[in-house]
Amino acid sequence: VSACSFAPGVPDLAPTLPPAVRAAFGGLLPPSPPPGCLEAIFDPARTLLGQRQKLLLQALLLRSTARFKFVINEVPIQQFYALPYDRWEGYGAERIEILNFIRAHNIRNVIFLTTDTHANLINRVFVDRFADPAPIATEIVTGPIATFTFQQEVEAFATRAGLPSAVALAGFNQILSLVGVECRDLNRDSYGLVEVSDADGTATITLKDDAGHLVTDSLSGLPCVKTIGP
Repeated sequence: VSACSFAPGVPDLAPTLPPAVRAAFGGLLPPSPPPGCLEAIFDPARTLLGQRQKLLLQALLLRSTARFKFVINEVPIQQFYALPYDRWEGYGAERIEILNFIRAHNIRNVIFLTTDTHANLINRVFVDRFADPAPIATEIVTGPIATFTFQQEVEAFATRAGLPSAVALAGFNQILSLVGVECRDLNRDSYGLVEVSDADGTATITLKDDAGHLVTDSLSGLPCVKTIGP
């Protein structure tokens, strides 16, 4: 979103972060994003799916009788604020519309299985962590296979922006903690294993690295495993 750049190649790091929260990141964020940035992000005409695909997604979710509704998702729909431009957060109006559709129709056990962010993230999906934090769905994001990890990308961005990479990485982890992320590892190649049990009516998603070892949260050491249901 060009309106969100302070200079070429230097966009606002977290344009949708509430002003009161931005103040806690004074060394990384100015008091507000560039003029017109938020209007561009939440422009109703800005679409990731297009009208036909959006209506199809809504219809399939509504008609599904499956216990678990798995949505294979290219980019994260959960909210973690930092550099949102090329994922669902950067298409704010459409993201809110889809999540409100799921909530309005009481569609249970929607699970987004997501790639492309090059990080391992497990979290609940809500419209807005601060203004509307009721959980609507669950999302599991797997890390990369053959490209840079998200940690490496954050560090590279910090270098271009003239920021200490360690400070930028710590700031990003602080944002992940603010949104209550259940599991994170920003620097591990990985894949996700999905197991559905008819016996107990649960779905379990386990993140594993390229050697088949369990991925654990980089701060708490807890396993990156999520069980949903019954």
